Amino acid sequence: MKQKFEHRDRPEFYDSGCIALVEAIVRRAAEDYLAAIQRKPGRRAAALAREAAAFFRSDYFYRLTGTDGNRILQLIRREAKKK
Repeated sequence: MKQKFEHRDRPEFYDSGCIALVEAIVRRAAEDYLAAIQRKPGRRAAALAREAAAFFRSDYFYRLTGTDGNRILQLIRREAKKK
């Protein structure tokens, strides 16, 4: 899931280093969520999935990306069904 986030209306993110950091954080959370929902059901997988989902639904995620985290979660779940 590769997506470039655009922050044109958020001048504090014009620095390419900041954008790369935000992308890396989101990419890692997406990979963690995908791995957790594809694992055999268990407490550890469920805890990882809840933690990652909470991040995507958080105000922090929205402030970083300006994106609806629920939409991202839907895309990840759709990706998981393909595999």
